Amino acid sequence: MIKKSSSIIVIVIFMITGGVIGYFVGQTQQNQLLDPEYIKFWTDSNMPVPEPISYTHAILGLLVLFGGIPTGIICWQYFLKKYMKPDRVTSPLTGLLSIMLFPIYTVIGVIICIPFVVIQVMVMIFEKAKRII
Repeated sequence: MIKKSSSIIVIVIFMITGGVIGYFVGQTQQNQLLDPEYIKFWTDSNMPVPEPISYTHAILGLLVLFGGIPTGIICWQYFLKKYMKPDRVTSPLTGLLSIMLFPIYTVIGVIICIPFVVIQVMVMIFEKAKRII
């Protein structure tokens, strides 16, 4: 129970951090359109001025990206505990494999972060209700 709630708290903290950073990214891109030097740079290069990302897309994109990092790590640790038995020989191999596969399990974490949090909260609620009855 404690492990589930702490993992949910870590994921939510990362998601909130990503949302705040996404807001500032959107704000920065909106402010760039007011800068005459920025516009001059693009027009002097005979290129169109890039459109800024909307606040909604910036916030949601970074929220999910930052939430995917701890979600991917948690799922990777679960996979390692379930399918790989740690010993002296596999420990360095596991560390190297974890570093090499970080982008892959982060992308998987990005895809499953919101359903993972919702399912974990529901499981905690049902377990609590079962204990009360």
